[in-house]
Amino acid sequence: MANYKLLSKFKYGADGRTRLSNDAVENEYQKRLNGYSTVITNLYPRLVDKEKLELGLASGHSTSINPYPIFWVVTPQHLQKIDEVHRLSTSISAITSRNNMPQVAVESYLRSLLTNEIFFTNEIEGVHTNPEEISTIVWDVDSEKKSSNRRLESTIRQYTSALGAKQQQIKTLADFRNIYNQLLKDEISDKDLPDGTLFRDSFVFIGKGSGIDKTAVHLPPEKESEINVALTQLISFMNDDRLTPIDKSLATHFMFENTHPFKDGNGRTGRYLLSSYLSKKLDSFTGLTISTSIHNHVQKYYQLFRDAGNIENRGDLTNFIDGMLDIIIDGQQSVITQMQSRKSKLDENMKHIQKLYPTLNDDYNSILYIFLQSKLFTDGKKNGIQDRQLAEIAKNSRNISRRAFKTIIDDLTDKKIITLVSSNPLQHVLSDNCIN
Repeated sequence: MANYKLLSKFKYGADGRTRLSNDAVENEYQKRLNGYSTVITNLYPRLVDKEKLELGLASGHSTSINPYPIFWVVTPQHLQKIDEVHRLSTSISAITSRNNMPQVAVESYLRSLLTNEIFFTNEIEGVHTNPEEISTIVWDVDSEKKSSNRRLESTIRQYTSALGAKQQQIKTLADFRNIYNQLLKDEISDKDLPDGTLFRDSFVFIGKGSGIDKTAVHLPPEKESEINVALTQLISFMNDDRLTPIDKSLATHFMFENTHPFKDGNGRTGRYLLSSYLSKKLDSFTGLTISTSIHNHVQKYYQLFRDAGNIENRGDLTNFIDGMLDIIIDGQQSVITQMQSRKSKLDENMKHIQKLYPTLNDDYNSILYIFLQSKLFTDGKKNGIQDRQLAEIAKNSRNISRRAFKTIIDDLTDKKIITLVSSNPLQHVLSDNCIN
C-alpha cells in the first residue's frame, strides 16, 4: 500500500505537482471519513489556517476554528505498529520477570527511567532541572520523608502513584485541574497560573519569541468556556471503552495539547497523562520512556502536531497516531536493548568481583550483588539504591541483621570496594575498580 497522504499533500496529486480541484479534495475527505476502517470521534479540535495566524497573533484573539471532528484511518501499517507495540511490551514483561532478571536490577532501572522521564519532560519545555536531585527524590520517595523544599517532589510522587496502579480516572473538569495542581506544585510562577475558575481564560499562542518577533504555530481556544466544551468532549472520549486503548491515548494526547487549557505546564501535564495511561495499559517501562523518546525525536514530535493541527487536513490524525507509535516503539526497543546488555554485564562482573575477592563469604557476595545491580542498572555515578533499602533487602533475603549489615558495609568501605557518596540519605556505591 502506498504511503498514506494527508489532504494537505494529497491536493497536489499523485505526482506532487498537479493541484487538484477543491471538489476532488472534498470527495477524498468524504471517502476517508466514511470508510469502513475509519474511526470518527466526537472531538472537535482547534485547527489552524496558516494565513490567519498572523492576524490572530496581532489582534490577541484566537483565529483557529473547529469545524471538523478528529478521525483516523486504520491502515495495514497502523495495525502492524499496534501489534509491534504489544509484542514489545510482552517481551519487556518477560525480560523483567523474576525468572529472568534480579528484581533490584529491575527496580533500579525503573527508577532510572522515572528520573529520565521527569528530566526530559522538563527539558522539552526548556525547563532546566538537575537529574541527580531528581534521582535522590526518586530513590527516597518510598520513605515517609517529605520536604516542601525539595523541588519536583510532588511531580515524582504523582508519577509513582500512577505507577502503583493508583491512576486517577478523569470524570470531571476538576479532575484535570487536580492532576495539574499535584503534578506541577511549586513549578508554575504565580503569573502563569490559570486565571479562570479551573483553566486559562485568556489568549495564548503556541510558538516562540515575544513582541514584534513572536511567531505562532497554533492558537488554542481563548475563553475558559470554550476550553470547558473541548475538555468535556475529551472526558467522554477518554471513558469510551469501545475504543482501542493505544489509539485513544494518542488521540487524547493531541486533543489535550491542542486545547492547551493552562497558561503553562500543558506539555508536562499531557505527557504525564500519556505516560501514566500507557504504564497501566501496557507496562511501566513503556510508559516511562515517553518523554525520553519524544526528546530524542522532538522535531518529528512537533511536526506531527503541526500537520494534525493544519486545517487543510481536517482533523485527520492517521499520520499523527502512526508517528507517535514509532516514537513509542523506539523507546520500547531501547529498553529491551539496554536490559539485555546490562544483564550480560551483571553476570560477567559478578564473576569478576568473586575473582578479585575470593575470600568474601556469601553474605558479603549477596550484598555486593545488590550493589552491582544498582550500579549497572542506574544512570549516574551517584544515583542508586540507598543503604536503608539495601539493609532491608539483606534482612529479608538472607536474614542479615542491621548490626551485621553495618559491619559488612564498614569493612567493604575500608577495603575500598564500595565508596560513600552521600551521608543524608546514607548511600554507598560500588567502586569503579570492581567493574571489568
